[in-house]
Amino acid sequence: MLFSLRFRFQFHLHTVELVYQNSLLHTREELAVVVVGPLTLNVATLLLVLIRWGCQLTFGSVPSFLSKFIMALGVWTVFDPLAVFAVDAVLGRLTYSAQRPIADAAKLAWHFHRTQHSHLPGILITLFLYTVLLFCSLTILYIYFLRFHNDGCLLDVFQRLHGMEGSFFIPQDLEVSNQELSYILSKAEQWRGFGGERRKVSSPLPK
Repeated sequence: MLFSLRFRFQFHLHTVELVYQNSLLHTREELAVVVVGPLTLNVATLLLVLIRWGCQLTFGSVPSFLSKFIMALGVWTVFDPLAVFAVDAVLGRLTYSAQRPIADAAKLAWHFHRTQHSHLPGILITLFLYTVLLFCSLTILYIYFLRFHNDGCLLDVFQRLHGMEGSFFIPQDLEVSNQELSYILSKAEQWRGFGGERRKVSSPLPK
């Protein structure tokens, strides 16, 4: 009966209730509880980006819904700590209670208040951890959005905007024959993605 009062783990649509006896945990264990949620999201997003990269190397394209899902997950990973903090604040979890869950952002503050009688070390460590996690989330999202989302269209635009003029190859007249150019355009028109995507091709050449 005592254990059931001290430990509770329950899912809700808007939050997760995790109640445990904080005094039994060391600092490193409490720290792990704080970062496990955002860190899991970062790892999951990174794995999906690697899968996306492997599919691009193997098949040349991936279903559009997968790209959109990875993009949505990456954006949510960036804002997850802030969203969790907002929900915890609304539910009144920033204060200490033995019977109610404590907000992830306040766990270390109350842990150091109990062990060292000061909230400051816990607040500083929490801010540092969330800053590192935010940097990792933004880096993963930036790499995916620039290089992989929509088959790297943004990377092409980025390179065209920031590249030096001498780095672009612009063929002179007659360097590419009409037959060769027609073949390249025909291959581009025949390309199909997993979800039936097509490449839009335009050329001044007569059909």
